[in-house]
Parts: sequence; C-alpha cells; structure tokens
Amino acid sequence: MFSVTDEAKKKHIASAASYDEFRYFVACADQKRVSRADMESLSKPEKGWQQKTNLAIGRQRKNGVKSTFKSRLKGSKDASLIPAFPSQPPKTPMEFERDWRRHCNTQEAKLSYLELCGPSGLRQVFKTEMDVSLLGQVVKMLADAVSVEVESVRLALIVHNTMIALPDTGRFKLNVQFMSALDRNNIGSLFTWLLDIAANKDFSARLPFTLETVDAARAKFLE
Repeated sequence: MFSVTDEAKKKHIASAASYDEFRYFVACADQKRVSRADMESLSKPEKGWQQKTNLAIGRQRKNGVKSTFKSRLKGSKDASLIPAFPSQPPKTPMEFERDWRRHCNTQEAKLSYLELCGPSGLRQVFKTEMDVSLLGQVVKMLADAVSVEVESVRLALIVHNTMIALPDTGRFKLNVQFMSALDRNNIGSLFTWLLDIAANKDFSARLPFTLETVDAARAKFLE
C-alpha cells in the first residue's frame, strides 16, 4: 500500500497544478477497479418492499446499539470511559494524528501534547513524512497561542522546540512548496515572536536558545 502511494507522489509531484490536485491523485492511488458484478448490482436496484425491510432492520440494529451504549453510560460512572490524555509520546504518525484529534481538543491540550513529544520525538515520528495539512494545523495553533500570551518561558520552549524539529521531518522541503499563504504568515509570526523573546535581555536569560539559533531555524523555512 505504501509503495503504491509513494509511486503516485513521485508521479504527480511535477504534473499537479496545485496541492489539492496532488493530494487527490495520491488519495486515489490505492483504489480498486469496480468489478463487473458491482456494476450489475448498481443497475438492479432493490424493490420498494426490500428497501423498507432493510431500512427497518438497520434502524432496529442501530437503536439497539444506541440503547445498549446509553444504558452502559447511565449505569456506570467508571472514569475509564473517558479517554485519558497520553502519558507516552507517539511512535507513529498515525498515533500522533489519533491523539491530536481525540485528546487535543483545546489549545492547552495541544501545547501539552507537543511538549510531551519534544523535538526528538517529532523528528522520530515524522522521519519519513509529515502531512502538510497537519503541519499547517500545528503552526496555526502555535501562532494563535503566541498572539494572546506575550511572555512565557514554557510557551517559548514549546514553540522553539517545535519549530527547530519541523525542518528535520521527512519531505519538509516538499511541504514548504505546498504551504498556503496562511501557513507562511503563521510561521513568520512565530519567528517574529521568538526573536522578540530572545532579544529581551531580562527574559532571554531564562531561555536555552539565542537570536542566532532562532535565525538559523527560520532560514530553513526559507530555503
């Protein structure tokens, strides 16, 4: 499956007119042809009484599942029913995206998750590739965070560690080509904020990075 998708990326990277078109080509790469039997079934729709019977059975099954689930929730106050925030960094991109969607519903949760991953964790998880849309979500969340918090050592560390790790993820240069104008503006805002923080002598003394290291990280997004 991966080889088919990878070949499609190599094939369409030069011919796609936009990132959306490129993404559609890649998404269709592993689709199977419709068989003759499938085509024949489409040309023979069910009769009215068959459709009603099937719908009725489906409703009964669906309602049965719902009522069972509701009764379990109502009759139990077990905390295990509530998904726990991850205590270990993810090992794969799939785990990262699952946790990002399931457990990171707030800005603070997203910041805590990036803090949990750390720069080495992000590099390891996305050593093959990081989807450009996910990259855009990460930088947007960070840009939103710095827009409301002027000075914070914890936030500065999370932003800095994330931004120095992203250029080391797989196919980063390709992702840069497909970044939207909003993504680029968010990245610019993040580095401007980091430079202001690093230039503040009273504040920068508590940080493990300098103006030079921030400039070096920013340069990788401009290559």
